[in-house]
Amino acid sequence: MPAPTPLTAEERLSRLEGVYDHLATKADVVRLEGEIKGEIAGLKTELYKGLNRNLYITIGAIAVVAALVKYLP
Repeated sequence: MPAPTPLTAEERLSRLEGVYDHLATKADVVRLEGEIKGEIAGLKTELYKGLNRNLYITIGAIAVVAALVKYLP
């Protein structure tokens, strides 16, 4: 009986894909990568909006305190 020829990487991968239904394809990974990048961009935008809002609130509070300090004895 002759020795079996070794499988190529593509053949091994196709066997695995046939057995495991839950394996992601390259297209799945690329799609998810795009979704994650979009989510990160949205989170960055929300973070910057929040930081800017807090900065304006802090500056306003400092201005109010500075205006009230002159009325202290």
